[in-house]
Amino acid sequence: MRSCQQALGSRLCPLLPDDLFGIIRSVLLRGSRHRSPEPDADADTKYTSPSWYPAPRFHAAQGVARLAVQHPDAELLAAVAGLCRDPVPGVRYLAVSSALHLLPSQAEQFWSSVQPLIESERNQVVLSALVRALAGAMRYERERALSEFRNVVDRMLLAEPPDAVQPSIDLVAQLDLQEGDLWAAGLVNRFIADPVRFREPLAEVGHVLGRQFRRPVLESPTLRLAVDRATEIVANIQIGVAAYVSAGEPDQSVVRDLLSIVDHFAAEIFFGAELHATPDVPSPSEGIHQTRALLFRALQPLLNAMVALGEGDRPMLLAPTAHYLMQFIHSVVGTDTDAALELSARLAEASVGGGYTLDSLAISEVVALVEEVLADHPELLRSASTMNSVERLLMAFAEVGWPQALALVWRLDEVFR
Repeated sequence: MRSCQQALGSRLCPLLPDDLFGIIRSVLLRGSRHRSPEPDADADTKYTSPSWYPAPRFHAAQGVARLAVQHPDAELLAAVAGLCRDPVPGVRYLAVSSALHLLPSQAEQFWSSVQPLIESERNQVVLSALVRALAGAMRYERERALSEFRNVVDRMLLAEPPDAVQPSIDLVAQLDLQEGDLWAAGLVNRFIADPVRFREPLAEVGHVLGRQFRRPVLESPTLRLAVDRATEIVANIQIGVAAYVSAGEPDQSVVRDLLSIVDHFAAEIFFGAELHATPDVPSPSEGIHQTRALLFRALQPLLNAMVALGEGDRPMLLAPTAHYLMQFIHSVVGTDTDAALELSARLAEASVGGGYTLDSLAISEVVALVEEVLADHPELLRSASTMNSVERLLMAFAEVGWPQALALVWRLDEVFR
């Protein structure tokens, strides 16, 4: 059985010779009817990640559809359909993953095989394979695949809690962001309107939006829409968390999950500004200062919304989030000095409740930022508004006992005189 599977293991393998095809066909068809793996009454509950082991139906689920591409006969196609309805979720996972090989030559057989899964599958792992298969099918029959994908997602979201899987929401967010799909936009709006209930799909939407900040296409409609969407998410998280906490006895993990979405946005902005080396970007690219300045201006609505998290009656701006933002603001203080200093002052004041001003990393960042202004832009401190921003920034740290901040306040007085 394993040698048969190895013969079919590569998608790029040539067609099998007729004599070998016959042997493998016979073995895999027998495997598709074998009792192993044995069904388990709790299998769907226990199957939480893709896994399988050497067993005949597992092997058959990976190979039968590929054989049917070379010689589509009724017995092979019936085996594909049967494996997609198998009581063992691991077999269904492998069968639906392999069924995509039937496209485009055996389209109707593909659709008839996966239809039971579209209508009733509930296991998260199998659903992830189904969603990937439907996404692949869009290359051949876009409208039909998109229609069935919508049916699957709508059915999953009827569950309580909503039962959506990561690949499905990833595709929903991409359809909204890149294609302006009205159904996808409606779903994203639904997630945003009720962030507590839909926090898991909302986090997946946040990952898709965050990728636009990590690799920004500046001044593009996609980036503008991503900023608008992310700003809505942050604003509604603030409203949703406040209402959830006010209702009494909140589950702190729910609050943490929602604020993690905001933190993810801040992290992606930080990496998009190339403020830390990554395998993709080991050193800042040419023209990075201009890129950061343009990104800072494009992100103004989102940056303001994130800072506002700490300005309400219930401060909810996490210290790590504040630090990502402060480093990004520092990176543009040389190009957008007035706006950067005003936002840094607001950020420092808003982050007191989250403990950011007590952090040694924070005071080091702020001291470096102010010393850069003193060294490179002392003339700007002649402006009362700019001076006020710098004083507010430093006082947020001086008031919790940082002598470095207080020393800089005294230096400001000397510069101003």
